[in-house]
Amino acid sequence: MTDGFRSAAGAPTTKARTATLRPFGDGEPITLVVNQPLILGRGSADPAVGRLLADFGDVSREHAEVTLGEDGTVKIVDMESACGTFVGGAKLGPGRPRLVQLPVKIRLGGQCYLNLVGNPAHGEQ
Repeated sequence: MTDGFRSAAGAPTTKARTATLRPFGDGEPITLVVNQPLILGRGSADPAVGRLLADFGDVSREHAEVTLGEDGTVKIVDMESACGTFVGGAKLGPGRPRLVQLPVKIRLGGQCYLNLVGNPAHGEQ
């Protein structure tokens, strides 16, 4: 399965060069940085994440962690949240990393829905 991305040599690839977290409804998209884990939660050090999740009472202060690897893989870990992290409808076990293919829908708690999408490298389509 390909997602329309192309490697530098032009071959299809399912690996994202960058990834963006997009909220359903209002809220600014958040770009993941390679090898810099992004904490999703009301207490996130990233101000955009904090603003996005501030109104969701069932989202923990440190709910989940998302990491984009150098090779384009994306890992999501539930950080022992009170109300759970769901990826593609399946609940993650606390503290157990899961590699995901993009795009994927993420739910934090009962009502916070996010899309995690990959972006092709600039100039590659």
